[in-house]
Amino acid sequence: MEIVRERLDKNPESRRLVIPDKRRGHIVLSVFTILYCKAGGNTSDVVYLHENRVQKITCSRTLGDLEEELNGVNFFRPHHSCIVNMEQIVNYRQTGRNGEILLPFNRKVPISVNKMAAFEEAFRAYVVGG
Repeated sequence: MEIVRERLDKNPESRRLVIPDKRRGHIVLSVFTILYCKAGGNTSDVVYLHENRVQKITCSRTLGDLEEELNGVNFFRPHHSCIVNMEQIVNYRQTGRNGEILLPFNRKVPISVNKMAAFEEAFRAYVVGG
């Protein structure tokens, strides 16, 4: 089991997230396809790409729970209500003191004033592979 876990940790594209859904059963997502996750109290919306379309599933996990599960895989929390997949960022910009992240299909995620500097540092580190 450790060999499999080690292989998954070294290759983030092979990491999976299992989300139970009452209507569709257990949904298995490649973390690479996740665009972002958005808080909704004790639930979270996971927005992901499937067959070149944006899909959304609501799961009964807090954003903190998802953030913990996605730890070590290029995700960042730019705002208290969202976590974003760095692999999916098209660009970002400052909008006054805060900012905005642009994702595929014109999806946008806010960057709070308090997280702007940390996001820029994390994004630079991600881009250069460090």
